[in-house]
Amino acid sequence: MIGTEIPPEILITALASRLVDLQSARIDEGAAQLKAPEPTPNAEHRAYVAAALVFSLDKALLDGATEFVGIQSLHQRLQDSGYMLSEEQLRFSARFLGSEREIRYLNEDNEPLTTRNLSQLVRYQARQDRVKLTMAGQQFVRMVRHTGEWLYADKDVEKLSIAIRSGLFSDIGRLCGEIQTTLRMQNERITALRENPSSEVFLAEYLEHREHFSEMLDSALKAALDAKENLGTEDTRRRLDIFNSARPDYPIHRRSLYDVVSVVHQATESLSRNWSGLLKDLQNDKRQQMGVLRFDRILDAFVNNPPTEKAMTAFLAGCCGWIQRPQIIGVDAVIGKLSPAMEPKEKPDIVFDMDPAADEANTELQSWIARNGPAILKALEQGPIHLVDLITNAGLPDCPIQSITEFGEAIGIYSIHDDEEELLLEVVQLPEMAKIEGWDHHIGVTNVALRHRVREEN
Repeated sequence: MIGTEIPPEILITALASRLVDLQSARIDEGAAQLKAPEPTPNAEHRAYVAAALVFSLDKALLDGATEFVGIQSLHQRLQDSGYMLSEEQLRFSARFLGSEREIRYLNEDNEPLTTRNLSQLVRYQARQDRVKLTMAGQQFVRMVRHTGEWLYADKDVEKLSIAIRSGLFSDIGRLCGEIQTTLRMQNERITALRENPSSEVFLAEYLEHREHFSEMLDSALKAALDAKENLGTEDTRRRLDIFNSARPDYPIHRRSLYDVVSVVHQATESLSRNWSGLLKDLQNDKRQQMGVLRFDRILDAFVNNPPTEKAMTAFLAGCCGWIQRPQIIGVDAVIGKLSPAMEPKEKPDIVFDMDPAADEANTELQSWIARNGPAILKALEQGPIHLVDLITNAGLPDCPIQSITEFGEAIGIYSIHDDEEELLLEVVQLPEMAKIEGWDHHIGVTNVALRHRVREEN
């Protein structure tokens, strides 16, 4: 319910006021007390004049007037519209809002930066005594308008499908975050309406737009579901592959997109259920008002269905001038009455599946070894084979490794030795690590060697 009871421009001013004060405060960070600056006399009227100036200039833009507007003619327009202000007050506001103010900040690299032109809401030309909105001023007006656009949340959800169909996958995470925030705020507001008995003004606002809000929720649900379905299409997969190929270092996976869109869908469903609950409460006149006790209803229930004598005796214990004898229980009365402590159940031991069918499936992973095993055994007759030589095909041109999968299968040679009678494969670990690049991967492995020696007789 934040900000609905005050003008939007004042809401934005209030929200940003402490950040502005923080920019200009000349207070020691270790001070025991921090005090906000006091508003100047007539501050409320200055805000009134500033809002009239900004919104009148925006109306001029909507009417197609992109040039400067004279202060005198602008003042006449405002007076005709019922505004109570003088020409000098309007000119002062234009001069003040047209002056620059330095705003300092840090970038991602923690470097100090500054901006000035964004602090100008209007551009005032003193010689011609005329004024117009700057880009920053136009942005301010859009922010003000956005504060009351809660009836158009479905249009924000529809942006997801547009972004997906357009291949703008890097914008989806940001859009989902903004939509979730909007939906969450509306959900909290409706919950407060169901719980707070003094929110009749805000409740009336919703009821006034009841049909529009229900239609908006239906459209939002359809838009969220449409976005989820679009993510599963073949066209979207093709667009995502093209998108990731252009930025291989920062790929976006379809599963992550599906997860964030699903959260939006869930948030929309939650808001819809809460809204239906509010309407149901209003129809039944059974809104639960937290923090408020209806003693009239408690008394009616007490008279119509009185408690038992035993319950009344327990309720009145210690009240009205008499005290019941307390019931004290000793430890001895509890011993032997409680169930013994149960030992925690032991977790079952891990059991390996020796199913022949599963073993046959594992043999498929040994395809590279099966193809190149004879060549490797033949090479071992000439001496040890280093793992690095096997990976880079140095000295082993007959055993090429063409993919990261085959690399993993080749590693198995160095971890499994043959224990048959006629031969013994022995793995020797070398002290240094080996770093190799291949198949679009940076590989770091222990440098080992495989050698073949005849089994010694006992």
